[in-house]
Amino acid sequence: MSTDHTSQAKPMSIVRPANALASIVFLLLVAASAVAGQITVGPTGDYQCIQDAIDAASSGDEIIVSPRTYAENITINGKNIVLRSTDPNDWAIAEATVIDGTESGSVVTFAGSETAACMLAGFTIKNGLGGWGGGIDGNGAHATIRRNIVWGNKSNRGAGASECHGTIESSFFVLNSVGYGDGGALYQCDGTIQNNSFVGNSANGAYGHGGALAVCAGTIQNNVITENTATYKGGGLYACSGTIRNCIVWNNSAPDGAQFSSCATPTFCCISDGTHGGAYNITSNPQLDDYFHLNPASPCVDAGTAVTGLLDFEGDPRPFDGTGEPRGDGSDFDIGPDEYVIWQTLTTATSGSGSVDPPPGPNPCPRGSSVTVTASPANNWRFDHWEGDLTGSTNPASVVMDRDKSVKAVFSKITRTLTISVTGSGSTTPPAGTHTYDIGATVTVEATPAQGWLFDRWQGALLGTTNPVTLTMDTDKSLEAVFGEADPPPPPPPCGSKDGRAAYAGLVVALWATGRRRRTRIKRTQPVK
Repeated sequence: MSTDHTSQAKPMSIVRPANALASIVFLLLVAASAVAGQITVGPTGDYQCIQDAIDAASSGDEIIVSPRTYAENITINGKNIVLRSTDPNDWAIAEATVIDGTESGSVVTFAGSETAACMLAGFTIKNGLGGWGGGIDGNGAHATIRRNIVWGNKSNRGAGASECHGTIESSFFVLNSVGYGDGGALYQCDGTIQNNSFVGNSANGAYGHGGALAVCAGTIQNNVITENTATYKGGGLYACSGTIRNCIVWNNSAPDGAQFSSCATPTFCCISDGTHGGAYNITSNPQLDDYFHLNPASPCVDAGTAVTGLLDFEGDPRPFDGTGEPRGDGSDFDIGPDEYVIWQTLTTATSGSGSVDPPPGPNPCPRGSSVTVTASPANNWRFDHWEGDLTGSTNPASVVMDRDKSVKAVFSKITRTLTISVTGSGSTTPPAGTHTYDIGATVTVEATPAQGWLFDRWQGALLGTTNPVTLTMDTDKSLEAVFGEADPPPPPPPCGSKDGRAAYAGLVVALWATGRRRRTRIKRTQPVK
């Protein structure tokens, strides 16, 4: 069954759960930040307050904050730490992990010396009130700001964030406002700004500039900027001099430059009031759903330009050919933070003892993608073969998702052979021949001689005369049972002896038969003394 984004939720009661790819990417990014130690914050954590954890941390540490509301105004103090919620890829957790500034200052303040190794991820940042950066005051830091919900903050410059020169991505800036100044959401943030949604921010006062962004000099790409307002210039963007591409700039308002004012020429953008002189800009309604995803019929699907290595705001892969027709630069990149993807379901399962990746159950995969499936046997088991829409025993193997598919990894026990042979006359249990057992199994072998024979010894995997014997089948083994003839019984005693001894020593008895008569010739050689 194919699915699109129409059933997905969005942040602030707006977001769907993040997919596995986004989780993997985030974990890789955290690993790249060289985390040295972990500190937990919350009711059962190492600290109850975030600031106490920051004060105790050293550069390279990771602080993991449990969901709840923390009424704090925190300062990073120049430490290159990872400060995150328990799962930044889950918007429900980001909504529930709140840092509330209680209008007592900026919610988060950087010292300015932090590098890209410093990360702030997975929080709701609200109710900040500051001169610059009501939500986040960067002071020129290059920290990474990822997957946050920044809303309801106030300041005179950059109510959402100011002077943050690192990457700002996959976040929501909503209903932030400057009372007198510029940048309802961002001000003088010169790093890459990508995959964000700027909604309902405002620059108020007599000379409000940039309802969403003002004086940002970095690359601005794949954002949605909508319903922001400025009382003077640039309802969407003001004085942003860096590259502006793949953005949806729609329905912003200002007396001068409703969408842009004094900005670099945008390209590959969807703009509500004209092309603004840029190449490949479009002016058709972007057809966003309530969750800021692109609808299947959106003109923004496939209409952007390629950005190497960029996923969408939920971690979905880019690009995806959603139209089958040439648009934009032909790369099939979408305009905006969302990549419209048609999903197919790969259902995986196992038989026997082992695991499979992707894990058992339904796994969404972009239509047309090639998915690598890997089987990993448990101890003393081996991967045997695939069943379903994948056959053979190649491992790992690839599945092309041109439709919904099911794949089962079949595992079998590793076996060992025991070859039993016999020398002489006798038998064994199990009988002579080759037998197969699960690896690690114990086998008891017993030797039984034939009449007139005796069990002598074992040869091969075991040596000795103990019978029966027990073997552990950790390898293929051979065992030989050797039998020998028993000694003959003693001769019967001669006739005439009182005690079973011959009456005469040295008698030579010759018996012969002629016809029906038997004759016995006895020759006495020496009388008995």
